[in-house]
Amino acid sequence: MQLFIKSRQNGLSLIELMGDVSQGQLAARNDPLQDLLGDECYSGQVLLDLQGVNAVDSSGVGWLLACQKKFRTSGGTLVLHSLSPAARDVMRILNMQLVFKMAEDEAGARRLVEESPP
Repeated sequence: MQLFIKSRQNGLSLIELMGDVSQGQLAARNDPLQDLLGDECYSGQVLLDLQGVNAVDSSGVGWLLACQKKFRTSGGTLVLHSLSPAARDVMRILNMQLVFKMAEDEAGARRLVEESPP
């Protein structure tokens, strides 16, 4: 699993997630998103591009859920977008659309952030 910053400005971070979001990839890392963006990352707005995700296992879903909770408690916003077929299937099977803000593409994710209450 690799995380890349696509852009970062005015409290909005566009992040690309690639590879397998799995226990093997997460076990050796403390908090990949916080490592990438810094201590205050959960109080900002993050659009997480999942187009390059090959697979998501239960540990990967657990990590995303933990991130979502941190965003909620810190006053930030997380939007998942451009889900690969593998990521979309897992999220659909687990009804994660009830938990996460999700969009078809980056433009839709930006609209969701704009519509979110401050």
